[in-house]
Amino acid sequence: MSEMPEGQDVQLVIHSGALFSGLPTGFGLVFTQDRVIGSKDYTEEHFIEAAPLSTDGEKRVARLLKHRQFEVLYADLRSVEVKSPGKFKPGAFVFHATSGDEQVKIGGTFGSRFSGVKEIGEFVSDVLEKFAPGKVTR
Repeated sequence: MSEMPEGQDVQLVIHSGALFSGLPTGFGLVFTQDRVIGSKDYTEEHFIEAAPLSTDGEKRVARLLKHRQFEVLYADLRSVEVKSPGKFKPGAFVFHATSGDEQVKIGGTFGSRFSGVKEIGEFVSDVLEKFAPGKVTR
């Protein structure tokens, strides 16, 4: 399924090589009015864009939607657990939803080829708090 759910508009897209779910690295989060869509897709950069999306942003969202791994309605989220990355171990975002748990990892900071690993994790945490207020635990 490579289309946006009917009646949904992208509010924000985050695609980063510092996020992952298995190998290779690269994971994207697409935020709409009522859901977050997680997608495994290789990248070696950080890409963050809010609506209105550029042509590059629209292409990236289309690519992420093709490779989606999960889709969770904010109303179905019980909580989002945030585990900060350490020097040698990855952190994670664990989405605890009524349909089950989904996990996205954040790379460890030591020797990472990605700059700003910790910052991308903090940014995603702040975004999740905006879209799912009161459900984020750090």
